[in-house]
Amino acid sequence: MIREAWDGTSPEHVVKNQSGPLIRIRHPKYTEDEPYEDIPIMVSTHKQWKNVEKEDLVVSAAPFPPGEIGRNARYLFATPPRFHYDFAKGYEEVLDILGKQPQTFAPAKHIRSTGHRIERDESACCETEQRYLRAMSMRTTGRYNPRRTSEK
Repeated sequence: MIREAWDGTSPEHVVKNQSGPLIRIRHPKYTEDEPYEDIPIMVSTHKQWKNVEKEDLVVSAAPFPPGEIGRNARYLFATPPRFHYDFAKGYEEVLDILGKQPQTFAPAKHIRSTGHRIERDESACCETEQRYLRAMSMRTTGRYNPRRTSEK
């Protein structure tokens, strides 16, 4: 495990800038020459999370918040937005561990998972995200070709 920190800023200065722990669970086969995808977990208080949900506290440049993966009476646990966009070796395993719900690339109201397919309200996202979702859907159905640059 690797201990780091996440930082949040308040664009409108509604709340003070804040930070909290970020824990990375590292794959046992990870090496510098062959990196595997980490499981990053942001830890925040419920008050911090409410500020993130209200967009009073911004913790990423992504246009959507982190994805909640669990909570207890004191803390909320979430994955950072786009943490797996590098598609490092083992990222599919990480998504499986997280329950096939990355919840890191779009607000939940615009996305739904139907088994191994990822679907999205096309009118609610940008072109880059649409391409990403098509690629992810094709990857999970076995029709993905990384050399192909566009999909119809």
